Amino acid sequence: MKAKKLINVLSILLMMITAIFILTSCDNNGTINYIYLRESFSINPYIIIYKNLNEVKMKQLESKCNDILYELDNKYNVNLSTSLISKINNEADKQEIEIDEEFYNLIKEAKYIHENVSSGFDITVYPLIEVWDFKNKYYINNNYEEIPKDEEINAKLDLVNSNYIILSEKLIDDASDELKEEEKKTYSVKFQKEGVKIDLGSLVKGLATDYIVNAMKDYGLNFGIVNVGGNVYVYGNKQYNVGITTPFHELFDENQNIIGYISTDGNDYSLVTSGIYERYIKTIDEKMYHHILNPFTGYPVDNDIVSITVIVNNKIYKDNSLYADALSTSLFTLGAKDAIMYASHNEGIEAVVITNDSKILLSSGIGMTEGDNLQFVFNENLKSLGYSVGN
Repeated sequence: MKAKKLINVLSILLMMITAIFILTSCDNNGTINYIYLRESFSINPYIIIYKNLNEVKMKQLESKCNDILYELDNKYNVNLSTSLISKINNEADKQEIEIDEEFYNLIKEAKYIHENVSSGFDITVYPLIEVWDFKNKYYINNNYEEIPKDEEINAKLDLVNSNYIILSEKLIDDASDELKEEEKKTYSVKFQKEGVKIDLGSLVKGLATDYIVNAMKDYGLNFGIVNVGGNVYVYGNKQYNVGITTPFHELFDENQNIIGYISTDGNDYSLVTSGIYERYIKTIDEKMYHHILNPFTGYPVDNDIVSITVIVNNKIYKDNSLYADALSTSLFTLGAKDAIMYASHNEGIEAVVITNDSKILLSSGIGMTEGDNLQFVFNENLKSLGYSVGN
């Protein structure tokens, strides 16, 4: 039964590096429309809608979503010299930089996760990311790269500390009573140490996903799918199947591309994956260095997780894709046992972890039988590769 169900999954191979690459609705009555959006943050987002919109409304929705991506890209893209975050990284160690409430809340959320989920999640890790240069160095077609020298890494370690970020929220003197409460405040950020820089990439794709879902709902789309670079949001009273890629799937047969899929229960969910195989450097001696850095050592996080997919119930968490985005990275840094424990003990959060010994671990809210709220369906074709589900 499970094998038959897996074969019937509608596969959508993404034209990007992502760990969630199969999306389906188990109730595909009516027209399915795909809208491919502008490239942002070096990824190619798209949305799927299960309702007929006339051509004018379809173009309006596409334009609205592209405007969202354009604005966020120009605000938070550390690789754009004209972005606000680049201005902050260049000047906030010298003076306060005015930001808006959205920017303020993103940094506040990042600091909260750093303090309450994992200290290994730190947005001030950006000076180390620059040293490793993952933007320009990545393994493909046997292009081996050199890694930074120890002294280059050590020179940046002292800049990595979220406590260096000082946020300020002030009431405007003599603000008009006609202004909304949020308009009566100003926000700013300052860094306490010269050379500190931040990267909000671990939250912004989630923020974009949440905004796009809201735009779709404004157009009367009561169910659908959004995929912003692997940040997947499924909503509406439908059962969806969301497949999770097998780590290094390009090395295996086509029927081994996914480890299995999560079948949802009709609630709204955000699903985000972090893994060591998404972006990495390989040296001439075949050693691999992935892009998720340990802020305490300056080197890639070294634990037993190869991949973690975090699943957040949207009805429990308001800004769910943003939160799922940050959690996928922060739980990765904890290691398999603690990541599964965290997900199992926090309502509305679940996780699927793939370990370096080919075990697939499920948090307590994910079952393997039909009828479970969240069901994981294992791809039996992976047994020959040594994969299994369970501790």
